[in-house]
Amino acid sequence: MGELWRHRGLLWQFALRGAEARHRGSRLGILWQVLSPLLMLALYGFTFGVLLHGKFGVIPGETSADYALGIFLGFTLYGLVADTMGSAPGAVADNANLVKKVLFPLEVLPAAMTVSMLSPFLVSLGLFAIGFVLFGQAVTVQVLWLPLVLLPLFLLSLGLAWLVSALGVYFRDVRSAMNFLTTALFYVSGIFFSASSAGAGTKARVALEVLRWNPVFVGIDLARDVTLWGRAPGLRDMLYLYGTSVVVMLVGYFVFRRLRGGFADVL
Repeated sequence: MGELWRHRGLLWQFALRGAEARHRGSRLGILWQVLSPLLMLALYGFTFGVLLHGKFGVIPGETSADYALGIFLGFTLYGLVADTMGSAPGAVADNANLVKKVLFPLEVLPAAMTVSMLSPFLVSLGLFAIGFVLFGQAVTVQVLWLPLVLLPLFLLSLGLAWLVSALGVYFRDVRSAMNFLTTALFYVSGIFFSASSAGAGTKARVALEVLRWNPVFVGIDLARDVTLWGRAPGLRDMLYLYGTSVVVMLVGYFVFRRLRGGFADVL
């Protein structure tokens, strides 16, 4: 973190460049940051809320709007991690000219890419907040926990960015692997169900215990607890989320630092 702080100007410059490049050549430009999540909300809300009558089953009197908002929040948090994983393989590999500069701080590239992902994430989070106030349950004081739930997910994304970007230099197949891994993450992150609605059968309980090892699943469940359901986050879940995210961040940075010496030779 000290390294990133020393190069914060460079970090911010590359983060802005990444955010602008995402919509370069598009007629609607930055408006897609609003339209895209709204279209996904409409699609998932109609399919799973209206056609399939989905419910989280956490609170009595749950409405279709509650379910749609829960899906939207889950998809937003999943998107931060998945978008980072999907873009990370090229964070270093696509910047060979910078890699060959001896004094350039390469760890800034994956970090800047992760920071640039905050732009669509915050827009989607703002849309969720508007929908929550207009159509959700009553806002409670528990919503103040939300920033503390979101922080470890960013640290997790940062660690994955360092790890995947380093591996992406040496193994170009990592790009293809990320397509499968982000799809798999989509289905095991509890976007369409919660820990309370996974079923009462033996197989469902076993599956739930396995899914709880996924920090994204835990983060999404905690975020819905403190916003939609007005419940305080569980201490064990918070400790696990922070512990896992910090470990992934440190491992990712360690691997990046160990492998960076060979980047220039490979590229």
